[in-house]
Amino acid sequence: MPLYDLQCSACGHSFEAFQAMNQPQPTRCEKCGRKKARRVLVRPPKAHNKYEDGHPRKGRGRG
Repeated sequence: MPLYDLQCSACGHSFEAFQAMNQPQPTRCEKCGRKKARRVLVRPPKAHNKYEDGHPRKGRGRG
């Protein structure tokens, strides 16, 4: 089961939980107990170096 980031729209509490991909939304908040917690989409970090795919670019520096 994947680990998801969740946030409650009632109290604003953010937490992580293991959930099945087909589990219906919303989920019960672990802090306030209301069924208002939804999955938060998290953007993967952007690469800030010359190795975007793990290989150096040809014609630049070493390698």
